[in-house]
Amino acid sequence: MYKDYPINVNLLHWESQSGTTQLSSTGQNLIAHAARGYSIYLFVRLNRTNGPLTAPFQFLGRGSQVSYSGERPISMVWQLEHPMPAELLEANRVGG
Repeated sequence: MYKDYPINVNLLHWESQSGTTQLSSTGQNLIAHAARGYSIYLFVRLNRTNGPLTAPFQFLGRGSQVSYSGERPISMVWQLEHPMPAELLEANRVGG
């Protein structure tokens, strides 16, 4: 559904919800998070479910916006405060 994936151990590609535009209040809060005093905390999971249970999220720490583009959804690249675990990177790598 969303095109969320690691670029490398330090960068994460993420997409906002499909209705979010750059000029919306949510879009502006994401784009200008640092200037507005907001912290972005990133959580990821490999799958939605783990058998009959909802799969847990893994906390990656804070992120800082590197770039953004597009509308509905906004595509964003986040710089991770700490490198993500290598096994998470390999499990989610897109392309080759």
